[in-house]
Amino acid sequence: MVHFFFVLAGVLLAIQLHDHNFTTQLVIAAWAFLAISNRKIENTLHLCVGVILIYLCNVLALAILPQFGDPQVWVNNNIYLVHIATDITLMAFILFRAPLTRKLYERLGKATKHIHLTNADVGLIAIVMAFLVVDLTAAIENLVRNLEHLGFSEDFAKQFWDYNWVFYHFADMKRILLGLEFLAIWSYTTKVAQKKFSISA
Repeated sequence: MVHFFFVLAGVLLAIQLHDHNFTTQLVIAAWAFLAISNRKIENTLHLCVGVILIYLCNVLALAILPQFGDPQVWVNNNIYLVHIATDITLMAFILFRAPLTRKLYERLGKATKHIHLTNADVGLIAIVMAFLVVDLTAAIENLVRNLEHLGFSEDFAKQFWDYNWVFYHFADMKRILLGLEFLAIWSYTTKVAQKKFSISA
């Protein structure tokens, strides 16, 4: 029950807060809390450590990149590419965590039967895929809206200048998805979510 109220507060904060940096720090803190509270459950612990490292790389990359420039289209493009790279890396890590861990454990002579893809992992993959769709759509819209910087004539490009729906709703969509991520984090504390994922189940 304590976990539930903790996550509920995180969901509400993630959706309401407009400071992306603070929200990201909140998510990292939630993953760290999950890792500490489930440190004896190897599937969850390994996942948490990997996700935290990937998020820290994302934060570092965004901190290094300039936030403003001329033309702004390339600055925005680089920011979107960082998010897309993060999404793809997260998805690959979640999918291949279990088989890679089993191979490592086999070399170390450790038991591998308990290392597997969990039900919660599959839910998290779905959320990361939603992040990827939003980031890809934003990146494509950014280029379409700025075709004059891609070699097209201004007369042709200006018909797309009003393509900005994703741009103006990007932060809102990301906050909602971060709220869902908090729910996914909470799901890792349940016994059903920690069970081995099976299509036939």
